[in-house]
Amino acid sequence: VGKVTSMRVTGRTKSGRIGALVVKGSQGEVQLRAPRVTGFLRSLGLPSTLAWVEGGLRFKGRGTGHGVGMSQWGAKGLAERGWNYREILGYYYPGTVLAPYVLEAGP
Repeated sequence: VGKVTSMRVTGRTKSGRIGALVVKGSQGEVQLRAPRVTGFLRSLGLPSTLAWVEGGLRFKGRGTGHGVGMSQWGAKGLAERGWNYREILGYYYPGTVLAPYVLEAGP
């Protein structure tokens, strides 16, 4: 697109994250959709797609991950303290039950 002149959010995920983004430049524009929009925003240094565009070129946002409730760094820290995977999952997802998943062959 050449030199980027503006960006505009054109779609959001159910969790409010940027799902589609138009990037305009001196030589045209491109519409990015997830997962490409995620890669693009991460290349700009944004830790999360829970963000908003202000003034066409400035991002404001919050969050540091995927928005599913478990911090990868937090889980790593708990594991380093000796927690096992069941304890870690129970901490992040209280009330859930781990069970084997059996994939059955169809007819």
